[in-house]
Amino acid sequence: MKKLSMIILIIANLFCTASEDENKAKLAFPEVTSILSPSDSFYFFYPREIDKTLTTNCGVATPGTIATPGVPGTPNVPTTGTTGTNSSRRTILSQLVFKTGETLTMKFLYDSNQFQGALDQQQGFTLTGGIFGHTVTGRQGTVKWSGQSLGYIDESNTAAQALTFLMVDINLRGTFTQGTTASGVTPVECNTNGDGRCTSSITTTKCFTQDFINCMSNNASGVAVTISGSINCNATNVIPQ
Repeated sequence: MKKLSMIILIIANLFCTASEDENKAKLAFPEVTSILSPSDSFYFFYPREIDKTLTTNCGVATPGTIATPGVPGTPNVPTTGTTGTNSSRRTILSQLVFKTGETLTMKFLYDSNQFQGALDQQQGFTLTGGIFGHTVTGRQGTVKWSGQSLGYIDESNTAAQALTFLMVDINLRGTFTQGTTASGVTPVECNTNGDGRCTSSITTTKCFTQDFINCMSNNASGVAVTISGSINCNATNVIPQ
């Protein structure tokens, strides 16, 4: 009887441990300790659990485009090429809302044949809002994964697909600025002509914005910050496509 009780306790402990590890982000910001007050530092390093009531999925995977060479032309006939989709490549836009109020938004490149992808150089990432009320923005960094750690992606499906889970390691470089432009508002994409402001016209350049007017971009006077750690997101409400 005692052995049975012990086995039940061990199983229960393992189950609870596994549950506690779900939907967590373990992030480190070593540079902020010298620029924040003790109370802000406490909030900045506070454990972040993903709020599943506000995070509807772990990201959206959109097929990446690839240009194929054209047929060599003849005199007075231009060389042409085609643009299609690459079945192994995806652009991932992930927006995770934490129970502490912060929103981590990042856009990176995923290839099922590789184990690491770079941040999208146009948009990169933002970590903003929350109980500490500051912002980190950047366009440099890498995201690492292993196997199917982004969930199942149907490579024959050319539509955008929601990710059921996201288990990755991140190493991001950005700029820390005091305060946020609109604390608690999830950043969204907008088109820009490169002047730091959103535009109603369709352009090839995009950026993250909180007020639909100004791009969230690096502030030259800000403090350089490195964000490293792991993300474990599990969106049980996503139905695989």
